[in-house]
Amino acid sequence: MIRHFTASGIVLSDDDHVLLVEHRKLGWWLYPGGHIESDEDPAQAVIREVTEGTGITCQITAESRFIHPAATVLPAPFTICVQDIPADATTGPHQHIDMVYVLAPGRGQFIPQLEEVTGCAWIPLDKVAGLDTPPELPALIEKTVWRGSYPRWFRSREARGEVVSRARRVRKGARHASPRAP
Repeated sequence: MIRHFTASGIVLSDDDHVLLVEHRKLGWWLYPGGHIESDEDPAQAVIREVTEGTGITCQITAESRFIHPAATVLPAPFTICVQDIPADATTGPHQHIDMVYVLAPGRGQFIPQLEEVTGCAWIPLDKVAGLDTPPELPALIEKTVWRGSYPRWFRSREARGEVVSRARRVRKGARHASPRAP
């Protein structure tokens, strides 16, 4: 199977929101990201992809685990997911090896890349469970939040309950849901 390396960012704000884009082909709400170019590393790719896809500049929030003057050390992703991607007009079925980073927003205004997304928005955490997303997205956001990989958010029990509820529904059988048709 063909595999592509990608980098994506879960962008968390200080006021209990996550930055999501609605993917044009899949019809799902996703965290922004995309393919890693041949001349860049994953950290450069996630910053570029989020800025290109949304207009918002960001900063990776990963802590430094190792530093040495003889080596360039990149920030570690929060996790690496292998995702099955359905066939489209240019590529058959393939997989993305996605390096997922947690990001803090900087400056900018929404300028969605409309050839790939139909829009982007700051979504309150308690609304994520109601969106059409890949089955793992609410659980991944939940894990990001619970591990403390966020600036200052996810304070409300109501918001936590929504994410946990959606994650439980996914674990009980909705894992193999396919994306809606474009």
